[in-house]
Amino acid sequence: MSNPTHSPLRLSTGAYVTTAEQSRWSHKAPRLIEIVPLTPTIGAEIAGVDLSQPLSDDVRQEIQDALLNHQVVFFRGQHLSPEALKAFGRQFGQLTTHPIQPTRIEGHPEIRVVHADENSRTVTGEVWHSDLSCAAEPPMGSILHAIEVPPYGADTLFANQALAFATLSPGMQRMLRGLDAVHSARDAYSPKMQRMLRGLDAVH
Repeated sequence: MSNPTHSPLRLSTGAYVTTAEQSRWSHKAPRLIEIVPLTPTIGAEIAGVDLSQPLSDDVRQEIQDALLNHQVVFFRGQHLSPEALKAFGRQFGQLTTHPIQPTRIEGHPEIRVVHADENSRTVTGEVWHSDLSCAAEPPMGSILHAIEVPPYGADTLFANQALAFATLSPGMQRMLRGLDAVHSARDAYSPKMQRMLRGLDAVH
């Protein structure tokens, strides 16, 4: 689970939750789970919870608080079926589907499979991004369930955008606050770009 900007929140797996669900969250000290910060600026590992089982209200709240405080949280040794993965996500809000890229798992449109191997020309998410930031209401978060990973390399990186802004000079912050940013998927998901990514000719 990750939260790249404090808002929206990122829970990663292809199961996305709406931003409005954040309004339910509050802060309190962890009591029922173990939370170990991984760096001074972002990320924490959570232990002492089985995500395949329903969470108590207190445990769910502590996970939510940890996600808000650390922006991305990691759970080791979890084994989740598609049904269990979606059930876990629903405990934090309503799930949505990717508006452009379809699922590969029949009956589970909320889950998007991310796959790469030695024959892959491109890799999903290989540039800095926030999931579906182009949407009118970006997802609160996304949940990534790692099934098979290489023994080394291929690490997923996360950045604390709120801290990056906070460490800018006052003058730079004032300049940026007066600007508007447009997040668009027009080029990334255009037919021309998709043909280029697949190594095909742009014109047939």
